[in-house]
Amino acid sequence: MVFFTLLSHGLTLTLIYIKAIQIQPSVIGYIAKNIAHVGMGEKDTAYQACDIAFAHFHLFHPTFLLLIKAIIVFMAREHPNAISLMDVLIATVQFNSICYVVQAYMYLLLGNLQMESSNYEGAIQSFEHAHAQMRHHTSRPLLFVSLISGWKFDNLDLTVRRQLCEALYAAGRTGDAGESLLRMVNALNKEVYMSESIANWVSDFSQRCLSTPGINDNAASNTTPPNNVLISHATLNLVTLTPLLTEWAKATMVNRSWKEALVAAVGFVVPRFTVYRVVCERLVTIDRFTDASECFRQLVDELQEQDDEQSKWVLDFKCRCLEKFESRGDIAMSVEQHDNAILHYSLKKTLALAEKTLASAKNILAEKTLAEKTLSEKILAEKFLAKKIQVEKTLVEKTLAEKALAEKILAEKILAEKTLVEKALAAAGLFIKRSKAYITKGLWDEALDDANMVITLDPLSPWGYERKYEALHRAGDYENAINAFEAMLSKMSQSRHPEIRAHYRKYVEPRATRATIQRAVQNAIRDSPRVLINTISGRLLDKSGQVAAFESLLDFKKLISSMTTCIDHSRIEHYVTQYFRYAMFSHKWDDNEPLFEKVSRIVVYDLEESLTHDKLQMFCKIARDAGLHWAWSDTCCINKADHIVLQEALVAMFKWYQGSTVTIILLRGVRSPSRRGDLVKSIWITRAWTFQEYHASKVVRFYNEDWTLYMNLDIPNHKESPEIISEMEEATGVSAQALMKLRPGLNDIREKLCLASTRETTFVEDAAYSLLGIFTTSLPVIYGEGDQAVGRLLAQLLTSSGDTSILAWTGKSGSFNSCLPGNITVFNRLPTSHIPPAITSDEMEKITARTRTSFPNLTLVMELYDRLHELPVPSFSGHRMKLPCFIFKLGPVSVDRNASGCVFRAMTDALGVIEIRTTEDLSRLDSLILVHPWIDFLLDRQPVRGVTERNYTSDQSFPIGELPSFPGRSMTVSAAPQTQAGCLTACLPCPFRQPATPPPYTASLRAPSPVSQTDKQIQALGLVARLRQPFGALLFTPTRRNVAEYRRVAAESLIIVQVEEITPAVLNKLVDGVRVLDVL
Repeated sequence: MVFFTLLSHGLTLTLIYIKAIQIQPSVIGYIAKNIAHVGMGEKDTAYQACDIAFAHFHLFHPTFLLLIKAIIVFMAREHPNAISLMDVLIATVQFNSICYVVQAYMYLLLGNLQMESSNYEGAIQSFEHAHAQMRHHTSRPLLFVSLISGWKFDNLDLTVRRQLCEALYAAGRTGDAGESLLRMVNALNKEVYMSESIANWVSDFSQRCLSTPGINDNAASNTTPPNNVLISHATLNLVTLTPLLTEWAKATMVNRSWKEALVAAVGFVVPRFTVYRVVCERLVTIDRFTDASECFRQLVDELQEQDDEQSKWVLDFKCRCLEKFESRGDIAMSVEQHDNAILHYSLKKTLALAEKTLASAKNILAEKTLAEKTLSEKILAEKFLAKKIQVEKTLVEKTLAEKALAEKILAEKILAEKTLVEKALAAAGLFIKRSKAYITKGLWDEALDDANMVITLDPLSPWGYERKYEALHRAGDYENAINAFEAMLSKMSQSRHPEIRAHYRKYVEPRATRATIQRAVQNAIRDSPRVLINTISGRLLDKSGQVAAFESLLDFKKLISSMTTCIDHSRIEHYVTQYFRYAMFSHKWDDNEPLFEKVSRIVVYDLEESLTHDKLQMFCKIARDAGLHWAWSDTCCINKADHIVLQEALVAMFKWYQGSTVTIILLRGVRSPSRRGDLVKSIWITRAWTFQEYHASKVVRFYNEDWTLYMNLDIPNHKESPEIISEMEEATGVSAQALMKLRPGLNDIREKLCLASTRETTFVEDAAYSLLGIFTTSLPVIYGEGDQAVGRLLAQLLTSSGDTSILAWTGKSGSFNSCLPGNITVFNRLPTSHIPPAITSDEMEKITARTRTSFPNLTLVMELYDRLHELPVPSFSGHRMKLPCFIFKLGPVSVDRNASGCVFRAMTDALGVIEIRTTEDLSRLDSLILVHPWIDFLLDRQPVRGVTERNYTSDQSFPIGELPSFPGRSMTVSAAPQTQAGCLTACLPCPFRQPATPPPYTASLRAPSPVSQTDKQIQALGLVARLRQPFGALLFTPTRRNVAEYRRVAAESLIIVQVEEITPAVLNKLVDGVRVLDVL
């Protein structure tokens, strides 16, 4: 890349690099200068620059500079000198694998030049040298070598071997070329046929070798090598011939049929029988016995005379095929595949009926001996036959007159038939015209009768079928119209008249239209639920059933029948999309809901009368009346007995609701006439599953329990109703604007947990499973695990996002890990008290100015900043958590018991006296520590994965340790106050705000961005300022079994603490307190 760039810019870039070297000499600068001079033809100047670079940098890059110099010498077309330099490098450098590869590439380029100048022997030597050097290759060459030279080292060994084969063949050494090809194939083995291009080359090259005549055949050959140089090709020896033919068959039949291979083998120097034999054996090797049998029969028909060895092979091969056909037939019968059994038995019968061929192969030796014994008898019989022929000749001469008379009568008969055909064609033309007239008048039956008459009079003509298609299509008989159209195209393609065949190319085959529609159908249903209710038939149908229902429609056949000259993709997509729209159902489950096991065996509309059955039926009828063919209900459309299906549904449900045309919501307990406020009081608003169902859906319609519209809101989308928006704000305590910004994914984790915290579930586990879709994550579904499900969900969210606000809660710990709660109800408040408040710009400037004055030497500040930056992200491995944080050791604990409970007090060096309220007796615990885990806040950066839906889709995932990172957002905010009516995210701490622009993706966790030392000091001073902010600390104590493992001591209320004063002594303690805790 650098090489070609410099060549394109010439003198200008040379002057630039000379100027750059004068300012700051560098290896790269001199290399660029060298290549630029070589590109301009100034070799001496380039070499001088090489010497200067070596003089400046030989202590640091001696081997590298010599390697670059060799490449530059080679580019200057001083090939021997360049190769000699590489020999010196290889002899002197200890780790010289790169040198071998570069020298091999030089030999390859040299050989290519020699091939172009017809110096084939020189090219052979160069390619052999290149191949010899590749034997020492143990590693890939430096990427920089490729960049500066433009040389491509991919598949170098394969390229060298191919060029060696071509050079040997061009030099007339066909035998050596064939042996070289076999060595290449044996060395590379499967790699040769993994690439279609390589397989094609092997096929073409082996075909050239097998088609090249020997020395004695050159005189009869019209083939001349490149550059019109006549070369005498050496004959392939027998040892090479058969393996080469085998490789040809293997490569040729990768992309071609065996019949095409046999056609391509015409002209081979090997016997035709050998070609057939190799092809047959190859077909057997790849288990294509049916094709092998057909190839074998063609061999016998074409080559009826065989020698003894060939006859033995014929007999053996036929017996193998017969045994295989019978064996496969028996196996098929055993598994009741009767059609397959009939096929193989029939193939055996067909092959066995060739009695003459089998007898000839089986008894060829005996017949040969018998023929030799009766030779004299045959000679005598031939003489007798000659006399008999003479007598018959006389008889034939006598009947010549009779034959002439018969021929005359036949000619007259042909003339009469021709006249009749001409009359029939004239009548057919008349019927065609009349059929067109009938169609114009809408008389479909009469037009069809005339079209059939045209077909009867002229069966080979396409025009009768054209009229038949038109009449049937206009009459609405689309299936028969398609058949007539296919017949018309068949007659056109088989016509002897070029103008009719040209007419065929104007049309589109129905099968092409059908395939296009089927692809559109698959695209339409790809992201839809696995099972849907057909609102017309009332049946549960999986995706194959949905496709079958579509293809049974008259409109499906109409689409195919109407697209005869071009495929209307937009019309197909519109129709398919409209047909496969579906409605989703959101409701509170009742007792005795109709489940999958029941509904899959009965029509929905035939269910016996009950409260839950009526609910499902009314949902389907409303969807049907809205023009939707499909509907989905979580009661009957999920086979919960299938664990895989259940797992898929829990994860994909958010996406299904998001892709629905409308979500119908039934408010159980809300009676007509409904009034404002009934929605807030409804049971539906309290359920966990309905949280994601409402937020995922684009269009919703609320219904009272008697299936009348809620508040008589007869508008298409209730989400746009001011009344509904107001009630949802009241129910959730969140503004409509904030609710609309919610997107699936790992952004705004704490906000989503807060919204879901007030929802109720029947099963404890559903508190976690109902959030899988909105977080686009997946968990194994284990009903019965209790609050472990919530713990597993939160652990996965923390590991995937690095968002420590998940730890900001008070209450009881769960069973999964002491840092995680057992219930999401603890998230009903946002972590504004745990996480320190943001600092205004003005205040930050004042604090940093004071800190500079207090700490003229920023060594300790920078050390603390660096220690925090080196911390990993928080993560889970099983139940164990790695938590990066500050720790503050507590002194002895005192207790103050009063009517309101126990208050524990302890002293710390940096935080002073602290008070803790908890039900656990802290006086009995040793080595208590307080933890400051809000590292992202202190470093003024966002969590590892605070992304929005615009950046990632639900099917993207990152393994732990390979998560993307994004640049942090400033925690410093404007001094302007926020209003209560503003968007919820405007008052949230940094981890919950939406980025103004999508953050760019990077491949590591938190890749450090380069900053100047001044900027780094400013950021470090900001860190000190944030350390003075009050924060909610977490309380930990070592576990009983291991002092290196900790557990969180759950507190009943926030433990608000603050670093009293930042002094050098405190900074030292803070540096020592940077830890990564093992938490269970």
